[in-house]
Amino acid sequence: NNERVMHNIETEETTLSDHLAVKVNLLYNLKVPVPPSSPFFDKESFRSLELQKADFHKINTILCNVDWDELFQLCDSESDDNEFVEKLYLTVLEACRSNCPNKLPKSSDPASHKPKTKHSRDRFILNRKRRK
Repeated sequence: NNERVMHNIETEETTLSDHLAVKVNLLYNLKVPVPPSSPFFDKESFRSLELQKADFHKINTILCNVDWDELFQLCDSESDDNEFVEKLYLTVLEACRSNCPNKLPKSSDPASHKPKTKHSRDRFILNRKRRK
């Protein structure tokens, strides 16, 4: 689905059928595994926050104390509503940032990404409880 990873495409006839065989040369080696990388989250977005651990009562209190009419009055009346939407977004983001921990990056330690052993499936089958 990604054309940028393809280097070259060739077609050739086969003796086995009336169809053509398609060969695609890629720009990377499929046999070499790509090490996992932790995702980057912009600190100016909600994705950087661990919202499952947020204190929503404090966030609600902060948002109830905001004078939304005054915030709307601060926006330029000639501009479109995008300015108010941006101020709304930043206000809610600040309330969440002050009452919510940041997401921690995943460990890049190779020991934490242990592949399953070839016996792990057999061990699982032996350890599961017998059904009646």
